[in-house]
Amino acid sequence: MALAEKDELLHVATSEGDYTAVERLLVQGAYADAEDEHGETCLYLASELGQYEMVRSLIKFGADVERTNANHDRNTALHVACLNGHVDIATYLIDSGAQVDAKNAQLHTPLHLACLHGRKVLANILIGRGAEIHSIDMDGQRPIDLMNVSHIPEDIERNIGRCVVSDRQLRHLFDSCDVNENGSISRREMHRLYDEYEQFGVVRTKWEIDETITKVTLRKDDRVTFQEFSILMLQLSKA
Repeated sequence: MALAEKDELLHVATSEGDYTAVERLLVQGAYADAEDEHGETCLYLASELGQYEMVRSLIKFGADVERTNANHDRNTALHVACLNGHVDIATYLIDSGAQVDAKNAQLHTPLHLACLHGRKVLANILIGRGAEIHSIDMDGQRPIDLMNVSHIPEDIERNIGRCVVSDRQLRHLFDSCDVNENGSISRREMHRLYDEYEQFGVVRTKWEIDETITKVTLRKDDRVTFQEFSILMLQLSKA
């Protein structure tokens, strides 16, 4: 099978959400950064479609997390992950080296797009990772200005101008817990931290906390990783 044919099949498998085929084609030598006729890479497509495991595999096989697509909008994978509300993918892309303040053709950063589409959790994650809240697009608008356009509730709008928990603070809080040998903490530790951490402004029952943990981790086991913990801290501190 010619390499060009493998690249084409890789795009088809990605667009169809066929993780097994994507993994197999990558092992066989398909180019992780090959572009389709629209100038879009597989990493871009997987990030847009919310295919987390596929994103991980593509990056493992060398996909460039900072690459912009070759069509008119010039978005990165992080742009489309934020636009579509894929928290886990956006977080993984940032952890893998994606530029948090990358600009597309309209000079929109991922934070602009998160705000424009009301992605509250993502906006907080981006700010916590150092996103520039005063970045200006082609129309002279900041992320908070796009929030106003989308009629986002005032409590979210205020949060753009408020100090959020930094990565260093999150790591300190996580390490202060009883961390298991596998690098995770238990739900019980999450409950304890919620009771003790003064920045939580909302009273929640243990059942509500467990429901949030299950929603974020997509599991019902007794394990919360640091990446999941970071997202949980943002969600549990908001009304």
